[in-house]
Amino acid sequence: MSRDCGGQGLCGKCRVQTPDLPVLEADWRVLGDTLCARGWRLGCQHAVRPDTADGDEMAQAHIAGTGVTEGTGSTPRLAALDIGTTTVVLALLDDAGTVVKELAWGNPQRAWGADVLSRIDHFASMPPDLIRTLIEPHLQGIDRLVITGNTVMTHLWLGTDPAPLARAPFTIPHPDPVITRHGSRQEIVCAPFAPYVGADIRTGLQEVLAADHAESFLYMDLGTNGELAWYDRGTLTLCSTACGPALEGAGISIGMAALPEALVHVYHEQGRWHGHTAGDVPAQGVCGSGLISWIDALRQADLVTPAGKLKGCPPVEGLQLTQKDIRMFQLAKGALQAGWQLLVPDPAQVEEVWIAGGFSLGLNADACIRLGLFHPAWRGKIRFCGNMALKGACRQVMAEDALPGDELTARVLELEKDTRFPLAFARAMSLQEAAA
Repeated sequence: MSRDCGGQGLCGKCRVQTPDLPVLEADWRVLGDTLCARGWRLGCQHAVRPDTADGDEMAQAHIAGTGVTEGTGSTPRLAALDIGTTTVVLALLDDAGTVVKELAWGNPQRAWGADVLSRIDHFASMPPDLIRTLIEPHLQGIDRLVITGNTVMTHLWLGTDPAPLARAPFTIPHPDPVITRHGSRQEIVCAPFAPYVGADIRTGLQEVLAADHAESFLYMDLGTNGELAWYDRGTLTLCSTACGPALEGAGISIGMAALPEALVHVYHEQGRWHGHTAGDVPAQGVCGSGLISWIDALRQADLVTPAGKLKGCPPVEGLQLTQKDIRMFQLAKGALQAGWQLLVPDPAQVEEVWIAGGFSLGLNADACIRLGLFHPAWRGKIRFCGNMALKGACRQVMAEDALPGDELTARVLELEKDTRFPLAFARAMSLQEAAA
């Protein structure tokens, strides 16, 4: 059950259809008269059994668009795990490095909140082995597992209290790779760069650097944390922006992960509004790429102002965005844009832009540029590369003689201490092309 607000009865994402339950004040306040009359309730406010809750998106649901090529290899012996704040992706490989199978789920920790700070706050009450319980049935016969993810997620995997990541002086309990054994299996947790620049950036960058890349490139992992890396002729500078979960569909009134029922593209044509879902099935919500497409279409139809005021939202397959949804997107977009503006001295100098993250494969570069997520100077330079963190972890699990983190060092730009950030963030809230 998804509870983006941490079970406080505020977000409505945990709604379940159980008409026999009494209607509480929180049900009326969040869901309204119509939904309550149809039997919908806030699961977090009732003692709902898992087998009675409809639409439990935490149940081994496939998440679309991770971007790892799946082959038909032999019996898997190796595995790579990417633990994201919103999704968990597991790749199983044979001895030759071929991905035999890829599995993805919604992160079950979302029942304790949509962002990393909520997970930190709920560390003591959250079962420690949620993700291991999820993936362990698929790890039979696996000899080596490499784990990547943002710094909070990897510490939760290790069962280590991540509280030091959230309070001054912001220290990392495990700054180096951690090698353990689970039965006969070797498990390697990759090292983070900084409290909010995690191992997922490290393994993603390793994958880029192993590929054909430009001398100067910007790498952006568009997840909940919005981690950015500026590589300029051997020099690496990093930062993390608090995008929040909106770009992954969380925190949005009708938001959801990139499941088959999620809108991924919305457009306006000949006076009518149309939407396409990831699985070409009726829509139940909108994922991150669909949210960007929808807001871009509303902007082009002059239904959203550059300041983000929503004039109206015609229904798309019975779904509508709210003013609050637009504001949530603005916060995410503003944080991301302000991040790369402060990280990169001159956007025109960027020779290549790598956009990572599972949902990046569904993005439209022109829509992102029109809304200001990306700079207009990057037209023709953008490469949507999917889950590079997982691809890098797959590469790492094959490297028996090398440990993660041996060759990459970086300078970290701490935006929370940068006096330029508040003004840059405020200016970046505007839904229009970034200034040239």
